[in-house]
Amino acid sequence: KSTGTGFNDPSLGTTRKQILETALTNILAMITNTGSVDIQVNVSEKEGKGALASAGPYPTPASTGYSIGAVAKHIILGKDPYTTLPDAEITFDFGYNWNNSMDNPEFEEYDMYTVSLHELTHCFGFSSYVGPDGTSIVGEDGYYTLYDQFIINKNYSKIVDGEPPTLATTSEDLTSDGLKFEYMSGSIAPVYSPSPYTYGSSCSHVDHSRLSGVTYVMHPSLTNGTTARVLHADEINVLSSLGYGIESEYLYTSVNENPDVTPDNVTIYPNPAYAY
Repeated sequence: KSTGTGFNDPSLGTTRKQILETALTNILAMITNTGSVDIQVNVSEKEGKGALASAGPYPTPASTGYSIGAVAKHIILGKDPYTTLPDAEITFDFGYNWNNSMDNPEFEEYDMYTVSLHELTHCFGFSSYVGPDGTSIVGEDGYYTLYDQFIINKNYSKIVDGEPPTLATTSEDLTSDGLKFEYMSGSIAPVYSPSPYTYGSSCSHVDHSRLSGVTYVMHPSLTNGTTARVLHADEINVLSSLGYGIESEYLYTSVNENPDVTPDNVTIYPNPAYAY
């Protein structure tokens, strides 16, 4: 139990909850699928060390060797894969200096909405299980994510392929700074693939440092005092590749044009109920 801190902070808790729910609502506003989603908010951290936040879906292993993830399965197929568990978890570290509003952050602040949108997009399946040697991070005989099916190297060869899927190129590709996500033939987004490989970041993000004039929500880092509050068309096309139906009108929609009411199919809940 964490009383009076994080999302239960007496002065900031309600606003923080509203920002998180708004970010989730804005993602769902782009999606035509009508299934539900359950997201567990874990007890907040307070150390101000490491990641600003972390999140991801519960895996859903399949005979194909790929996991679509519990959020995608629940929303796209309309079937709750874990009736006694949430579809995903998210944790924030409120030891950092946060911008707890929809105003622009001050120089020393990290933007709560940007981080919420980023982490929730991970929950929707924007995540890789490719480890530094190309095997799955869930074990040598483990499965990959559906997202991994679309990652290619500089020669446009899939890095993971086969039945069951395994590394199809070389592990050097994973640290080449040259991986791409091919969301349709010839249409790509640069995938974060630095040297050395970075657990939790490599392959699971897109990298706007390799482009000019582009800002990605799903870039692996956020500078204090900055925002990235609108998913880029590349990022929305990644979600489309994962099987979500996308409303084309939302390709370049700003947050203020999205609905500010939480729809009925949104459930953000802590487990247990007081664990914010």
